Amino acid sequence: MEKKKKNWVDILSVLLWLACGICLGLCIVKTADLDAALGEGIGSFLVMYGLYMLLSVVAVTIQLVIHEAGHLIFGLLSGYGFSSFRIFSIDISKRDGRIVIGNKKVAGTGGQCLMVPPEYNDGDFPYVLYNLGGIILNLISAVIFALLYIPARDVPVLNTLLLELAVVGVFYALLNGIPMQTKDVPNDGYNALHTGDTEATRRSFWSQLKISECSFNGERVKDMPEELFFLPAPEDSVNAIVNSSLVFYECRLIDSERYEEANELCHRILNGSYELPGIHRNLIMCDRISTDLLLQNGKCTKEEMEEPKMAEFLKKLTTSPEILRTKYIVSLLLNNDETEAAKCLDEFEKISANYPNTGDIEGAKQLIRRAQEQRLMVQ
Repeated sequence: MEKKKKNWVDILSVLLWLACGICLGLCIVKTADLDAALGEGIGSFLVMYGLYMLLSVVAVTIQLVIHEAGHLIFGLLSGYGFSSFRIFSIDISKRDGRIVIGNKKVAGTGGQCLMVPPEYNDGDFPYVLYNLGGIILNLISAVIFALLYIPARDVPVLNTLLLELAVVGVFYALLNGIPMQTKDVPNDGYNALHTGDTEATRRSFWSQLKISECSFNGERVKDMPEELFFLPAPEDSVNAIVNSSLVFYECRLIDSERYEEANELCHRILNGSYELPGIHRNLIMCDRISTDLLLQNGKCTKEEMEEPKMAEFLKKLTTSPEILRTKYIVSLLLNNDETEAAKCLDEFEKISANYPNTGDIEGAKQLIRRAQEQRLMVQ
């Protein structure tokens, strides 16, 4: 049933993006004089069409910024504080009272605005407006752009951009507002709908934002306040929000060098039927592989690494420190390939320079050093 549900979610997401693309094409047909360009030759037509396709990209990017700004504005209105604002891989975060610009990619997200939540107050804290802020601002902006289009409908290029901004604003609201968990992350509608399901869900949502704040301040997971980490009871594991606490708890175990416990929890999560965001399931997979090899328990084999799904998995998130340190450990301890390990380490060092979560980098370096020590012991 769960797999069928996810298939429908993926289909709906694809259909919405397809509908958005069709509507953007209709915007171009309505506002651009493509017949005149074609009359001047195929070259002129292709140049003009390329220009208008670029306008579509601009419209999508502007609405992405508007969406994340909505989270920021409505978060501030709800009593939240600023933590991080990311568009594509450009991350602007607050670290020890200073604004720092870094480079970070997160699978399944074009952008992200993370805020510092107000006091927990036994679970009585605002979360709906913060989650829905991006959707609200997308819709407001769509109306504004539609109204601006009316007097500008005869102005070339500008009319297309305004109409496309209105269209994309509506589709962004639908993509983020219809509650669903896509392949990588739950959307805003899902978070707004399910954060209040149980006390454990509210605690998990609040704790994740506090953990993000600590992480952007350069703290290691093992050094963060212990009360931010908990294992939800089986009856509380009702959705992806609360189940994410399992992942953060495991991250604390591995950062504290409690590898046996971390490994056991990784296998339990992956072999269970927990509803988890894809990005968190990928992190657990990385930690499972790393701890399997560090513990030398024989559960991670070359045959497993060569399976198509695993090979595809390791190709993803090439700028993620978790993926790169996992590939390094696999190359060094499983494949005995020091050349490939050196390449992974070099790539890891490159992304470390501008990665905003310095504590995550230190945690990854700890695992890399442990693998190097283990390599020396068997030589």
